[in-house]
Amino acid sequence: MSSLLQLGKQSVVYGFGHFITRFINFLLLPLYTYRLAPEEYGVVSLLYAFIAFANILFAHGMDVAYMRYQGMEKTDENKKTIFSTSFISLLFSSLILGSIMFIFADKIAFLTVGEKYAHLIKLSIGILTFDTLVALPKVLLRLENKPYRFVFLELSHVIIVLGLNIWWIGIQQLSIDYIFLSNLIASGVAFFLILPKIIKTIELRFNIVWWKGLFIFALPYIPSGVASIFNELIDRYMIKWLVDENAVGLYSASYRLGIFMLIIVMAFKFAWQPYYLKQADKEDAPQLFARTGTYFLLITFYLFLFLSFFINYLVQIPIGGRPIISPVYWDSLSIVPIVLLAYIFLGAFLVQLPGLYIKKKNGWIPILNGSAALINITINFLLIPRFGYKSAAVATLIGYSIMVILQYFVVIRFYPLTWEWKRLGQIVLITGSLFLIWFCSGENWIVGLINLCLYPVLLWVLNFFTLGEKQFLLSRFRFK
Repeated sequence: MSSLLQLGKQSVVYGFGHFITRFINFLLLPLYTYRLAPEEYGVVSLLYAFIAFANILFAHGMDVAYMRYQGMEKTDENKKTIFSTSFISLLFSSLILGSIMFIFADKIAFLTVGEKYAHLIKLSIGILTFDTLVALPKVLLRLENKPYRFVFLELSHVIIVLGLNIWWIGIQQLSIDYIFLSNLIASGVAFFLILPKIIKTIELRFNIVWWKGLFIFALPYIPSGVASIFNELIDRYMIKWLVDENAVGLYSASYRLGIFMLIIVMAFKFAWQPYYLKQADKEDAPQLFARTGTYFLLITFYLFLFLSFFINYLVQIPIGGRPIISPVYWDSLSIVPIVLLAYIFLGAFLVQLPGLYIKKKNGWIPILNGSAALINITINFLLIPRFGYKSAAVATLIGYSIMVILQYFVVIRFYPLTWEWKRLGQIVLITGSLFLIWFCSGENWIVGLINLCLYPVLLWVLNFFTLGEKQFLLSRFRFK
């Protein structure tokens, strides 16, 4: 329990920091939905999707490989060598790839958002280069259990982006070009803030033996990352191709409201990866990981209910006399519960990841992500022309859920991860029942509030919690 409490504390720190950074970033959504037409916001979303895709090529899994090798290495000397080799590799690959993409920016723009936005592709290349060079130092901060410095770096980035966007887009009402210029400036500042850490850690030596090991481990993460981004973002392009940019803007605005669940998932990810590397050699590690999965789903399903019940009211909260999101975008709010569930499955994928990671079976990851991407694309082609752009969220959910199911059957072949099925069944049954009652009530907010109160009560009454967990909760809340 003590190690899980430590994981929980780390998750809270990362979670709070990630919440603040994401919330600050979320404040851009009202600005964009009132300042930009859905077509313009659609273009912005497509460009951010391009950055996400290209980031896979820039990082090419080296950050993941670095975390694995650095996290499990015992000697300080080797740790310095691993960092230096990884960073030098990323520095040269970023300069080469960035130069090639800069030369062919017109062609890239034609394939993604349109030739007239080639200059924004060039700005994006600068953003990608800085973000890639910051990636390894950020991993190092996590491995050294320095979440506050990590959060400070993230906060600095988003505050700069927010401030410049408010000035350029909100006050001066300039073009969407300045959205990406603000990101470039923020990424550059983040790099210079972490530069002292890089200088302190790096040594001017490149170990080809370590690099081969890192690169071989990282290689599967290129197709895996591409497939993962396909799962998350290909729907924007498919909506553009099958509908139009206006639909992309409407869809992206509501999809972004899933950020509240994404915050929890990412906070868990930041704390989870260093944690399971340290627990990997322990005999009870598989049981510990399964228990972690139970707690993760316990929390995320409660958040799912809360956001599903009240999202229609949350977007109407006035800021400066106007709702958070322009009413023009409200028609797509019905996809939010589906997006929330998709992110929960993404979190379950992370819970099952240690078996693949520890046993060096990461070659399965691109297969799993690729299968989900193929399913996602196929369902989008089937559903969008018939049911409209909102059905893209359903395709994402189905893709993620099948990916997690396939992953489970792969993992148990060589790692004894056994979920606490009875307890998971209780969580799903209670969550599903409460959601159905709320939906059948006409989505009444009073019923939703009552159901939120019933969630922990039902878990307690149905003996979901173990005796030790009950004693722990009673002691924490000081019940007599």
